[in-house]
Amino acid sequence: MTFWFSVIHDPNTNVAHVQLSDDIGCGGQTSGQLAEELKRLEPSRVSVQIDSRGGCGRTGLNLANIFRHYDSHAQIVNAGMSAALIAALGCRTIRAHPNSKILIHSPAGYAFGPAEELLAAALDVEKLRGYVQELLLQKTEQPVEIVSRWLSRDTWFTSEEALAAGILDGIDEPTPEPAPQSDLAAVAFSTSPPLKSDEERAFWDWINAFGALEVENPERFRSELMQWAAFNLRQTNPQTDYGH
Repeated sequence: MTFWFSVIHDPNTNVAHVQLSDDIGCGGQTSGQLAEELKRLEPSRVSVQIDSRGGCGRTGLNLANIFRHYDSHAQIVNAGMSAALIAALGCRTIRAHPNSKILIHSPAGYAFGPAEELLAAALDVEKLRGYVQELLLQKTEQPVEIVSRWLSRDTWFTSEEALAAGILDGIDEPTPEPAPQSDLAAVAFSTSPPLKSDEERAFWDWINAFGALEVENPERFRSELMQWAAFNLRQTNPQTDYGH
């Protein structure tokens, strides 16, 4: 199974931290599962962190429609390409790190069959392109000719170029340490009841034995760790909320 999203809930702030990575919508998880998770949590704010090369354009559009129902804000930490950017367009604000890579192009599709099925598939892709174009027009307030040109080919933006075009609302310098609300350990220990599980104590003893870790990509490592936690933590104490 491919885990392309994870949700970590901070019970102290009622913020849902959503991580989008890898190929969005491709394998295993669905946008409907993310919608159900956010509906269950009822967060006061949704913080969306994106590092993705794209994926399924329709899933990206579904995510945009999900995020627009919340006070949601996106940050591109490395790559916000194709379907990943479509998803971000549903957020109230989009910010990025200085060296992020942003890609806009038309959604694509695959079809096999007689001429009627190929034509239906082409019309479906054209309709999807129209939805994406409308999102970009609303976000950037650029002329339709410019947005249509972006979609006609692979159009790459630096963070500065995306800010100038109206795609981004700002550029953030990466923080040297993860924010407390998005840190796995901070979320895990944010509740008052003591940790009683033998497995849990053994796990943290094992983690702490490593001390400081040097990794090539801290953002990606943190994202993958959160994804692991989202699908492997099992609550044993009903008074303790680890989030999801």
